[in-house]
Amino acid sequence: MNLPAPQPLRPANPAKRAVIEAAIADYLDMDVIEPSRSPTAAAIVIVKQNGKNRF
Repeated sequence: MNLPAPQPLRPANPAKRAVIEAAIADYLDMDVIEPSRSPTAAAIVIVKQNGKNRF
């Protein structure tokens, strides 16, 4: 089985880290995502659009 190459975590400043943690908590509460212990994961990229941070 071919697995994707591992990627290091992307650094996030405290403000972006707070946005990420809040969004993850909201998505977990809405059952949009669920916890996983998979050996692979996708990186989270936060971009500023129209003055707001978004994934």
